[in-house]
Amino acid sequence: MAVFSVLLSLAAPALMLLLLLLIIAFLGYCLYIKYIHMKYDHIPGPPRDSFFFGQSPTLVKMMENGGNVHDKFLECCLVILAYITNTLQYLLFFGNGLVTARDHEQWYKQRRIMDPAFSSLYLRGLMGTFNERAEKLMDKLAEVAESKTEANMLHLVNCVTLDVLSKVAFGVDLDLLNNSSPFPKAIETCLRGMVYYVRDMFFEFNPKNRAFINEARKACRLLRTTGAQWIHERKNAIQNGDEVPKDILTQIIKSLGMLIKT
Repeated sequence: MAVFSVLLSLAAPALMLLLLLLIIAFLGYCLYIKYIHMKYDHIPGPPRDSFFFGQSPTLVKMMENGGNVHDKFLECCLVILAYITNTLQYLLFFGNGLVTARDHEQWYKQRRIMDPAFSSLYLRGLMGTFNERAEKLMDKLAEVAESKTEANMLHLVNCVTLDVLSKVAFGVDLDLLNNSSPFPKAIETCLRGMVYYVRDMFFEFNPKNRAFINEARKACRLLRTTGAQWIHERKNAIQNGDEVPKDILTQIIKSLGMLIKT
């Protein structure tokens, strides 16, 4: 009985301490959410339905009822009146891209600029690139078959896919079947991180996931810096009048330059 009474006397303070810690953790989480709200409140947008879940309830309800989420976002598109050289101009917060442009003439102009990069004639011209990468894949499979080792088909197909995309979109020859590169692993890590975050919004706050979060951040940094470097080099080449490949990146940069001029 004495031991039971001692344990009972210790349980009450322990429960009170645990309750206090839970309250402190909840208040800390509320302060963090408030900090995030204050950080981005200067960007105009739709009112929040919930302090904790933001606009998620509205979006979920719209998707359940078959609504158009795209139009809902456009309703909150910021329009700024800017007086430049005595001319009234409308500046859209999300820009005048193919997705957000409401003026048909503006949209049609951008669509015509981008059409060559996605035309059937241009895509037929890429058959050489596809066939070349397919031949390299067959050679790699032949090597694996001769060595009588197990072939990781998922990895090989991913390498071929990334090889083709980097060549036709950015004009970069990675040759991932024969050369080691951090790009496949970085892309896989970023995609896994997106899936984890969608499934569990508290994933990044779990201490046991800290190692993966740091890995995902490094992967994102690698992809962003490499992409920025490729874009910068291509823009400089275009400005200097150098010969550049007629790939998707060139079309995007040229379309952006024409939009800025207009």
